[in-house]
Amino acid sequence: MGVIAAVLFAGMVNWLATLIITEGKIFQPVRDLAATKGEYVRYLASCYLCAGVWVGIIEAIFFAVMKVEQPWHAWVLLVANALLYKAIGHLIFIMQRLAEAVTNRINRSTS
Repeated sequence: MGVIAAVLFAGMVNWLATLIITEGKIFQPVRDLAATKGEYVRYLASCYLCAGVWVGIIEAIFFAVMKVEQPWHAWVLLVANALLYKAIGHLIFIMQRLAEAVTNRINRSTS
């Protein structure tokens, strides 16, 4: 798999994982539990941006394959990869929401 394909794959994984965490029924008990822990914790469990960043960090750990010479290089690469994966995942999410809005507008205008 080429670099571009791998990055796009990671972005799609980020988008799907973020969507499942923030909207999926399987994570509803987790979001409900988070809601009992306070408004901030509830927000972290239901926010696309927040969940996507954490998913991106986990992805960066799994997908990072670069060898590093200094330990701090690993942290820099980890953060950079996580933000990159999150950015691509968020772009896919924005395209999804745009497509839904256009579809809804078309459906309203034809009914």
